[in-house]
Amino acid sequence: MNEVVLDVASIGFGVQSSTILLLAANDIIERPDYSVFVDLKRESIEVYDYIEYFKPYLRERGIEVQTYSTVDILDHVLNYETNDRTSGIPLWFIAPSTGKVTGLNRQCTFDFKIASVEKTIRQRLGQRQLKRHSIRVWQGISTDELGRCKALYTGKFRINHYPLIDIYANITAPGNRWVNYSRFNCIEAFKKAGLKTPPKSSCIFCPFHDILYWIHLRDTQPAEFELCCQLDEAIRNYKDLEYGPFYLLKWCIPLRDADLDKLAYKKFGNDAKFDFEGCNSGFCFV
Repeated sequence: MNEVVLDVASIGFGVQSSTILLLAANDIIERPDYSVFVDLKRESIEVYDYIEYFKPYLRERGIEVQTYSTVDILDHVLNYETNDRTSGIPLWFIAPSTGKVTGLNRQCTFDFKIASVEKTIRQRLGQRQLKRHSIRVWQGISTDELGRCKALYTGKFRINHYPLIDIYANITAPGNRWVNYSRFNCIEAFKKAGLKTPPKSSCIFCPFHDILYWIHLRDTQPAEFELCCQLDEAIRNYKDLEYGPFYLLKWCIPLRDADLDKLAYKKFGNDAKFDFEGCNSGFCFV
């Protein structure tokens, strides 16, 4: 196996990836060589506010986070008719062959998140060709999300490294300091440090959001919710594909017209609790 030449933390400034930074800043776990936040310009206001709040704390402790941005993903999706190529988002539609709700293939995570992290690595090292298994990419996944973890060793240069899951972290980086943290443990770590808890991180219009997210967005960020309604209306005939129409809501109904509260009650009853179902890539919803 090749020597690991770089440890890179992929940061979304949600609960788990922020916990990696918090623990590293206080030398509870090892420190990455550098950290990168790929900003697609459409995180929630809560996330951007938290970044401004948290960065000075990290900077005082010697942790800097590089922000990398190449696209406004909302503009990219809206301009699908004029783009040379549009990276697909997982819009929902009813498959003609089965009559069942299904989603388009997700290309946005690889094209904009994973590829951007990999580009920063090549830029930092000044190399286009990287040796197999020579880069550890740290991802913010906790012990209650084991299903989101990917194979530790890929066929490429990247090693998927999970600092909050010690049984995996001790395989990819043995002999170092790691932790075994659930999401609850992450939140407690911020309380212990006297810091605000990070918000949940994701693109505001991601079709993987559950119904309770849409209610939360509608009630707390009406301007962003309106943007999502406008996007939902604009992608009804997305890319002029022969199947469709397409929707942001997995119920395949227009977001603006949906009775979100009724849908939430139907799914959760009186036990509704805001949470993300989320993307399983390890690079989003972290």
